[in-house]
Amino acid sequence: ETIAIKRALVHADNNISQAAKLLGVTRPTLYTLFSKYDINGHEGTV
Repeated sequence: ETIAIKRALVHADNNISQAAKLLGVTRPTLYTLFSKYDINGHEGTV
C-alpha cells in the first residue's frame, strides 16, 4: 500500500488530489493513509 501511494504521488507530480483519484480514494482518506504509514505529501520527489 505504501508503494502504491508513493507511485501515485510520483505519477501525479505530488498533486494530492490527482494521486487520490489515481488510488480511488478521497483526499481526506489519502491524508489518513499518510499519517498511518508516516508518509509526507512530497514522497514522490526524486
